[in-house]
Amino acid sequence: PLVTNLQVAAFCAPHRRLHPVWNVLPPQTGEMQPHDLLPAMREHGVKMLAARPEGNRFLLNTLTFGPLFDALIERRIPLFVPGGSGRWEQIAALLRELPRLIVIACEFGCWGQDRYIRPLLERFEGFHIETSTLELDGGIPALMRDYGPRRILFGSFYHRRPMGGASLLLRNLDIDREAKALIAHGNIERLLAEATL
Repeated sequence: PLVTNLQVAAFCAPHRRLHPVWNVLPPQTGEMQPHDLLPAMREHGVKMLAARPEGNRFLLNTLTFGPLFDALIERRIPLFVPGGSGRWEQIAALLRELPRLIVIACEFGCWGQDRYIRPLLERFEGFHIETSTLELDGGIPALMRDYGPRRILFGSFYHRRPMGGASLLLRNLDIDREAKALIAHGNIERLLAEATL
């Protein structure tokens, strides 16, 4: 992450439509300290972070990231976190510790996720989902009817998945035009506008 974060920022810098998302590492290893990370985010215009606890081998909680997560809450900086099998309890525990943290669950697959997603949408206003693998027939309209469109974000999971399928799914959803626009771009634009560096 220390190398790729800067590469991502450099790649996005010339393009107004691209917004860099940086990966975080625990401060205890000395690799990434909040007092260094936050000014670097400001310098490079980074308004969203991602945590990959399995891939980078750390605990996703306040024990590990307390001061950083406090700063994210204060600045309304969203945190992308992989969902999916075996990960929902970790997300739920994090939100129980920090109910005001903005968490965007991503990459969680299509099968049987509602029973995990719905209690989190019901309980935590900062909990959002992205749609890249949410391919259950009628799933997004059903979630939207119960929880509204404001916490559902379009995602394609590109470059690991073809972006056309996710785009086709969104274009063909049986929902009103305003809700579709929120999911397609309005919600992420709002979160980016609310985040402060």
